[in-house]
Amino acid sequence: MPSAKHLWHRRNALAIVLIVLAGIALATFFLDSDEKNQVKVDDVSGRGLACLITDPAEATTSSAGDLTWQVMREEAPGQKANVQRLDLPLEGPASPHVASLLNRRCDLIISTGSRANSAVRESAERNPTKRFAAVDPSGAGFPSNVSAISGDADAIRRGVRDQIKLLHANG
Repeated sequence: MPSAKHLWHRRNALAIVLIVLAGIALATFFLDSDEKNQVKVDDVSGRGLACLITDPAEATTSSAGDLTWQVMREEAPGQKANVQRLDLPLEGPASPHVASLLNRRCDLIISTGSRANSAVRESAERNPTKRFAAVDPSGAGFPSNVSAISGDADAIRRGVRDQIKLLHANG
């Protein structure tokens, strides 16, 4: 009969072998950098992506943000577009949130509210090949890749629809 010390060594040896094999398996899995074997995740729908960034601090019952979002959702299926909405936090800078929409590969970023519009102005200057639209922009000096949408509710509806149609035409 094997001694207790012999059984202890056997169990430890078995545990060490299992740990080494698991480590080799994990290393092989994570270190395999052969690009042809990697799965690339991307939007394969062929649809353009329109993103809304809005400032809830400026929202009212008939806010431009809610109206814009409503029109985007209504227009998207007919134009074969996907839409996303991002509401800014009540405080803090807006630019990082616009950058996150750029990282999501939004083809069009529409902004409502002064903080969102200001951040879009800054991002448009740094990203001249991207398309932006600002609803009810205040001030002048928007770059040429920012379309201004302003006026009453009907004008905003038309402007947002036109932007979504352009997204499809350019996508």
